[in-house]
Amino acid sequence: MSVVVTTLIVLAAAFPAAAADAQMFAHRNMIPVPLDDSTRAIGLLPGLSYYADIERAWRSQADERAWDARLAGSIELWRVTRNTSVLIETADELVANSLKDGGFNPRGISWELSIGVVHRFGSLTAQLDFAHYCRHAIDNLNPPGPAYFVPGYVVTQRTMSVNGPRLRLISPAVRAGSRVTIRAAVAGERYQTQWDGREVEQNVSAPPTADSWKAARGSLGADLRIDTEIGKRNFIFVRASTIDVLFAGTADQPVTSTQHENHRFELGWRARGGDGALELYGAVENLFDDLSSIGPQPSHIVGIGVRLAALNQF
Repeated sequence: MSVVVTTLIVLAAAFPAAAADAQMFAHRNMIPVPLDDSTRAIGLLPGLSYYADIERAWRSQADERAWDARLAGSIELWRVTRNTSVLIETADELVANSLKDGGFNPRGISWELSIGVVHRFGSLTAQLDFAHYCRHAIDNLNPPGPAYFVPGYVVTQRTMSVNGPRLRLISPAVRAGSRVTIRAAVAGERYQTQWDGREVEQNVSAPPTADSWKAARGSLGADLRIDTEIGKRNFIFVRASTIDVLFAGTADQPVTSTQHENHRFELGWRARGGDGALELYGAVENLFDDLSSIGPQPSHIVGIGVRLAALNQF
């Protein structure tokens, strides 16, 4: 195992993996690696890869993340050579509570969009892109539930966005014995613009609170996945990930800490097909800001989910 690969895995494992990342980062559960598919042609639009999953969760702040549905894709815009490609990534994430509307009441949606270049240096894959993240409230004119009308209810809305350059390094899939495969990635990004909009009824701005995303300066992240083969095309996997958001406070934007961590841990079963895979998993997730409240509120989630994914993702 090369020194680079070993370093990547150690860095990924070093991040505390107890639970993964805020809803702002919709493409967090799987990382696409289009260059893994060596059959794609050189030229325009050689291939697309998607994953979709839905998760039922409990114990989230005010039940705001009882349901979590994600759809994410990677589009190879142009494969320049066998080792270089221009890549677009896009993702949507919808969260809903279970308090009314048949147990599925949408509360927020987030988008992620990036464009950049991915290149393979020997066994190491590097991706440099510009990423934009945003989150918007849904159906916030009514109380979250179960009642549709509550005397004195004040409508609130929170809108979030950050964007900037991002660098990600991805290890190859490393064999550890005859049945175990390990893969890891580390990433860092620098936010160029940030917004944390908080409004109450009649467009009156909410009072400022500490740890506004306007004070966020960037993030450091890591992902680690281990697959153990238990039969033909069947695997047990564990996946740990983290995004640590870095803050720099000012007199107008105070912070309680210079970094706030988001963690996710999954344990599941994977059945591999001809062109994709089915995954069933259990997950725990810790978020420093669930993005649903008018001010930052932590959320600690336990959930189960099902995922369909292309093979060139981990």
